[in-house]
Amino acid sequence: MTDIEKIKEELKREILEELKNNSASRKSVPALEKVKAKWFYGPDARNRYNGSLMDQLFGNPEQHRIWDAVRLLVRIIFCKKSTVGLSDVDQEKLERVCDSLCKCIYSLKDEVREELPMKNSEALKKGLKALGYEGTVKCIPCGYMRDTIIVNDRKVGIWDYQKETFVD
Repeated sequence: MTDIEKIKEELKREILEELKNNSASRKSVPALEKVKAKWFYGPDARNRYNGSLMDQLFGNPEQHRIWDAVRLLVRIIFCKKSTVGLSDVDQEKLERVCDSLCKCIYSLKDEVREELPMKNSEALKKGLKALGYEGTVKCIPCGYMRDTIIVNDRKVGIWDYQKETFVD
């Protein structure tokens, strides 16, 4: 290999390394990733969005729309045209703002959910009666328009309020 070929090879390697480093740093903003992991990633490593805090209240398709909206609001708050522009913002402040938005959305949905007539659904009452369950009913959110139904401290199943039936 000649000296020129060696120089070309070295230069090519350096350029590729530089491009790789730049593209990696542009794709993610550490503060946003940290907040996203807290609110939008569940315990399942294979399907990381299942079982997240936002998934439990909104369901899978909606939680992605919510994350897009949170990112948009954060960009507007910090006067940035793109998410990439948030890289040069104070990351602690960015994390605090983003986390506050997620917390607010979660709290509002949880508050409104308590007011929804789902837990007093006549179809749910009929479904439990048909299965022979009577007693104290607890409804624990487990997805969009779905609750895990517990009667007298015993899990009955998952109730889908849209289909008005128990689902597997």
